[in-house]
Amino acid sequence: MTRRIFSIVSALALVALLVPAPSAQATPDHIIRYLVYDMYGGGPQLPPTQVGEWDLECDDSFSGWGSQPGSDNTFTVQENGAPCTCNESFCN
Repeated sequence: MTRRIFSIVSALALVALLVPAPSAQATPDHIIRYLVYDMYGGGPQLPPTQVGEWDLECDDSFSGWGSQPGSDNTFTVQENGAPCTCNESFCN
């Protein structure tokens, strides 16, 4: 009898593990700014040239200009911007 109960409980546990969980989507607690620089611009004695600036907003949208983070021959510096403030229906 105990083997049968153990088998049933094990089968139910396996089924519970295989059921997909709802995906959790994290939102940032600050606006994240990505500063994109040209890897080869400016020369050896000059600072790198900024070729893009992008913000990841509190609602997970991007806004900005220029080359995107991860573009060829660029490197990206990440900074935290203003904190996100949210209410029931809107984050800014």
